[in-house]
Amino acid sequence: MDQTVPFAESEYAEKLTGKQLRRLTELHPDGKSRFWGATSGHDGKMAEVTTGDVVLFTGKNHVRAIGEVGAIFRNSSFADVMWPPKPGGESWHTVYSLRQFVPAEIPYATLSALLGYKLNHQYPGQLVLSGERAQAGINGLLITTRTALEEAGAETPPGAVREMPVERQHSRTTTVERAAQQMLFNRDESALVIEFCGTLTDTEANRFSSPAGASATSI
Repeated sequence: MDQTVPFAESEYAEKLTGKQLRRLTELHPDGKSRFWGATSGHDGKMAEVTTGDVVLFTGKNHVRAIGEVGAIFRNSSFADVMWPPKPGGESWHTVYSLRQFVPAEIPYATLSALLGYKLNHQYPGQLVLSGERAQAGINGLLITTRTALEEAGAETPPGAVREMPVERQHSRTTTVERAAQQMLFNRDESALVIEFCGTLTDTEANRFSSPAGASATSI
């Protein structure tokens, strides 16, 4: 996961179905992406995961990175190329790409406070949350995914790859307009907001939202 995988190269592409390769290419037109996954024992939980879901990578009592799920599918052969199983070990079964990936350093206590767990809660290897608890974590960490921006019309979805005729207009210069990239940021101030709100008594903290964006915390 530390490095991107060139899934369009033959070593990887030959292990993918046509549908899987097309979906990956649609979401990652440059032919590269980070990947993560799970073994077959987690198939039931992972069946609920879909494009645009937020994934938190944890370790050493911290959230170490925040990502956004891209393409997700089951393919042990493809997984084995990236993560060869040890002798007698189990292959990964579910594989998903990451549309966004940002390193973070968020203590478990901060995440647990958002999710309504005890502050000393220890997180298992795979945990899939949904509903209000999941939304509380996303809102508390101030996460906005690229998929959500696309659905809101604020970001153009990546286009599918298609063949085009060879250019015959031999122009030596051209002008290129680049769309702004949407990045997933870890907002460290969210931890300060949580701590500040914990000091309030008989007062509710809110934010104001407008077409220009959201304001800082107000009382």
